[in-house]
Amino acid sequence: VLNKVITVYAALCCEVKKLKYEAETKFYNGLLFYGEGG
Repeated sequence: VLNKVITVYAALCCEVKKLKYEAETKFYNGLLFYGEGG
């Protein structure tokens, strides 16, 4: 049971890292641009 929990947790961490990276690369430039224009 513990092994399953660890596997799921690791997968979640991986997903979050991926999402965070995507968000930073995709939206960071947009936020900077918006901040400069605003």
